[in-house]
Amino acid sequence: MTTTTVNRWGTQYGVIFNKNFLSSLGITDKTKLDVMVDGDKIILTRSKGQTRKSIQEYFKDYPTDKFFHQEEFDWGKPVGDEIC
Repeated sequence: MTTTTVNRWGTQYGVIFNKNFLSSLGITDKTKLDVMVDGDKIILTRSKGQTRKSIQEYFKDYPTDKFFHQEEFDWGKPVGDEIC
């Protein structure tokens, strides 16, 4: 369990979660969440319409003759939310 505090930003209210906590759930900034109330509980779940895509899916329709390098290229270890 983690504990956070409700904070006010202008006319809005929000909560802050630790980055490591959210990362362990695969949640990053701009992740869409559905909010549901069940009694005194607020339940956050990843929106069903949001799916993660691989780099191959993003570029599947890109013409291969436009690439500078036709051979495989090592981009290094992933550093964000990309899927290998």
